[in-house]
Amino acid sequence: MESTNILIIDDSPVDRKIMRKVICNGISGVSIIENEDGKGILPLIRKNSIKLVILDSMLPGISGIQILEEIRSDFYFQDIPVIVCSGLDEEDVIKKTLSLGAFDFFEKPLSDRAVKFLMALKVRNGLELVRRAEEADFLRDHDPISQLNTRQYFEYNFKKYDRLDYYPLTFLMLDIDGLKIFNDAYGRSEGDRVIKAVGSFLIEHAKNLHICSRWGSDEFLLLLSDYPQQMCEELVGELKNYLDNVEDFHGINISFGLEVVEEASGSELLPIQKAEEHLYSNKIISSKSIRSQMLESIRQTLHEKNPREERHSKRVSEISEIIARELGFSEFEVKKISMAGLMHDIGKISVDESILNKPGNLHREEWEAIKKHPEMGYRILSASTDTVDIAKAVLTHHERYDGKGYPQSLSGEDIPLLGRLICVADSFDAMTGPRTYKAVFSMEKAVGEIVKNSGTQFDPTIVAAFIQAVDKGLISV
Repeated sequence: MESTNILIIDDSPVDRKIMRKVICNGISGVSIIENEDGKGILPLIRKNSIKLVILDSMLPGISGIQILEEIRSDFYFQDIPVIVCSGLDEEDVIKKTLSLGAFDFFEKPLSDRAVKFLMALKVRNGLELVRRAEEADFLRDHDPISQLNTRQYFEYNFKKYDRLDYYPLTFLMLDIDGLKIFNDAYGRSEGDRVIKAVGSFLIEHAKNLHICSRWGSDEFLLLLSDYPQQMCEELVGELKNYLDNVEDFHGINISFGLEVVEEASGSELLPIQKAEEHLYSNKIISSKSIRSQMLESIRQTLHEKNPREERHSKRVSEISEIIARELGFSEFEVKKISMAGLMHDIGKISVDESILNKPGNLHREEWEAIKKHPEMGYRILSASTDTVDIAKAVLTHHERYDGKGYPQSLSGEDIPLLGRLICVADSFDAMTGPRTYKAVFSMEKAVGEIVKNSGTQFDPTIVAAFIQAVDKGLISV
């Protein structure tokens, strides 16, 4: 465990020895740094990460007040607790040091009470104040999920690296592609696992790293020295490989953009803006394929949870495509309805596996969980403008023509056409396919149910197209 460093500034070796003994005997886990002349105090505090200072009020050639003023004027050390040692007749010194922000004081020569307990108690109180302040600073400056610095911390602190010895500086921005879809499919707690994993990897593997911050909900910004593009590409490649090997991180990908600054640019935020522009350029190029990979990964995971769903989704897709052709859909629309059929139950990824595979009837709470899958599927698919129509079909494939369906109780042509079509295909395959909770219907019985519910559960126009396809032998069990 790292020790807590305390600085004693006193010209008396005897007093320093007594104070060291009293403090070390009374408080565990502390180390004492000594100074006898009050010179070079700020570098000494910086070098040793001093947490508390005990300061003699009078030193050779310099007063304790001067040293206290020096500490209090420094931006980084102004809040360090300083306990002042003063003589019995130095009332003005005590008033002055306390007015300058000294934490506490005690008198010299040290009294029996000070040696027995008072000094150790005052030092312990000062260190507790430091601990609480550091805890508050950490909570303020760090993102609670990733444990990385916040965006505000980055914006406030990166300017300190605008010095010749830090250049060239690299601003590297990363983005977790598809995190919203991942959250919708697997839950926010799983998305938080991804964020934590990315943050931990970056802290452990990025060399010459000054600041690593969570810049947005799915974005990270790093400030590094002497980190050219090739090294950035290697780091991102290693991160991708790492995520690929983490269990349950389905389809996660990382995009990145960077800006290398050789010297001061004159605009503090310009390098960040450039890195962001490069990131979004890269995302535009790869976004469609990444979304497709993510959706396919979610679909495959659902089928692993419930293998019956894979056969059902393919069958609904095929039947929907046949009905669409009977209705005279264009090839583009046929492909769209085919995809909607494949994806219509993707929202079931959020339903517990035990419910999906339950052999008997579902309890009310279990049924309510199942009924949420159209909305969950909509959330997953509506993340992209490319799949908005498919998302609407998925959302509405359990609506009824008479308005008694779910989740929105839509009726008639207020239900999107693709949703009405999938409703027929889904119902037919649900009746004729293998099920754990009901007996399988024959072809004749299933077709009869579709016809019987035309105008109530199903759109009559779509039912007519379905019957045409059945009569032509295009749909069978």
